[in-house]
Amino acid sequence: MHTYWQCRLSSVYVDNQKGIALVMTLMFIAVLTIVGATAVTINSTDLLLGGAFQASQIAFHNADSGVKYMTSQIATLVADDRLKLDGTEITESYRFENPADFVFNRDREDHLEVSTFKRIANTRKYLLQVTGRSRPRSPIKSTVEVVLQRRTALDYGLFAANRLDLPAQGGIYSYDSRQIKTRHHPTTSTNMVKIAANGMVTAQASHLDLGVDGDIILGETPTGEEAYFAFRESSPDIPPPPVKITTGEKNQINMLPGGALTTDPLNIEELVSETQKRLRYRNHNDRVLEKHDNRITKSFHLNQGDYYLKEITLGEHHVLTLNALSGDINIYVDSITFEDHAKFKVHTAHAAGNVNIYLGGPVSFSATSTSKKPAFEVTGDASTFRIFSSSSAPIILNHDGDFKGLIYAPYALVTVRNTSAHGYGLLWGQTLDFSMNDAPYTFYIDTALQETFLSRDVEIVSWKELRD
Repeated sequence: MHTYWQCRLSSVYVDNQKGIALVMTLMFIAVLTIVGATAVTINSTDLLLGGAFQASQIAFHNADSGVKYMTSQIATLVADDRLKLDGTEITESYRFENPADFVFNRDREDHLEVSTFKRIANTRKYLLQVTGRSRPRSPIKSTVEVVLQRRTALDYGLFAANRLDLPAQGGIYSYDSRQIKTRHHPTTSTNMVKIAANGMVTAQASHLDLGVDGDIILGETPTGEEAYFAFRESSPDIPPPPVKITTGEKNQINMLPGGALTTDPLNIEELVSETQKRLRYRNHNDRVLEKHDNRITKSFHLNQGDYYLKEITLGEHHVLTLNALSGDINIYVDSITFEDHAKFKVHTAHAAGNVNIYLGGPVSFSATSTSKKPAFEVTGDASTFRIFSSSSAPIILNHDGDFKGLIYAPYALVTVRNTSAHGYGLLWGQTLDFSMNDAPYTFYIDTALQETFLSRDVEIVSWKELRD
């Protein structure tokens, strides 16, 4: 009996060992199955995530490419008057055709969507959203939002294609006439001064006391030589060629290199030529001017309208009054001469009309003696009076009263020699000469005038990706 039970117990022990091995084997297989399934699941998830990420990146790049493509098309659209983007419209829209291999601004049904530019408040900035997809009809998309605006055509408040002769005393400051009530003058500068020359900038060596609230940009001559700053000696007439010197901290004028600067961004020859042709055949001269052979040689008053003139020549105490309070006055004229005690009066207002004079020859406000200077008066702000000249004939400002307005004459000498202490607006010429002022002279650059003339190109002010 004793032996029998030992054998039985031994037999039971051996059978239990075999059962555990089977269980362990099955558990090990189960673990391997779970691990394998998990690995497959993880790998599949990674592949899905990787594919989604790649599709998302493609959608983003399509949206970004859409922004670049659409902004590159704006110059042509503005030229063709299919878009303005000048701050006059609240929204503007255009249906862009996608270039090959890019998918943006299409809905899930693959229909091309209209792109809408929305103006921001009362600015000339516009908001644009572009949505890109990884492929047509894909639910995976990315949206890029940009704020853009058209660039100003006149980047500088004072520009000389050749030489800029600064006044010896006074200052050059900036302001925005839209922010100032009519007849009120700026009391502080907006720190936006940018003046430039493609040749040289000069200042009087012996007596320089000039404040420039901004930068002087030194461009390049047509032969590729860098523009430079130089001191000159005083002269009763146009100063002699200056001697180039090394500038330093004592000059207290901030000068920056600018490369070759555009001399004529408004294409003045075409502008004046087209206006001349238009006003020659469509004008309001029949009101009174035809009786005077289309010349103004004595006191005259012109209201809103378009006029084509051979000359304006006034002396003694004659007065020419241009009244644009009811609307724009546009004039083409071959020459303008005011002398002795003649008066030139321009009545404008910010919300009324502008006076635009297109010039084919010289302008002279001068006098036979210092006691008989002509008078110049603009009742509105500087942005409402403009002179555009395609001629190389000089423009001489030597009159009583502040100058207020724009002179755009990229091929002419513009001389500013006033008894008044101030000027307001924007001057653009072949040569700008302020050196003839004996007393301190301060010129306030009107940035509103700069923004009145816009180029066809746009600049992106801000950029961001919108996330759901």
